[in-house]
Amino acid sequence: MYVVGRGSNTKVEFVALWVLLTSDSHKGFKRFQVMGYSKLVIDWDNKKNIVEIVHLNHLLEVVRKEIQMFKWTSFTHVYREL
Repeated sequence: MYVVGRGSNTKVEFVALWVLLTSDSHKGFKRFQVMGYSKLVIDWDNKKNIVEIVHLNHLLEVVRKEIQMFKWTSFTHVYREL
């Protein structure tokens, strides 16, 4: 479980994911693959960890709904050094 404060990059990471998802779904893409170094985002989507950030609940719901618009998604963690 991740518990993150307001002064973190967490909101930016999820907003970036939402922008990518929205852009790709509007272009008609049916598959969405993320290879990123934000372990928080990757683990959240893969349901390995729960993100408990009360002020981001609405954003997380919107992102989850956008993910469901795709027929196939893949989220893979890549270490920053790579």
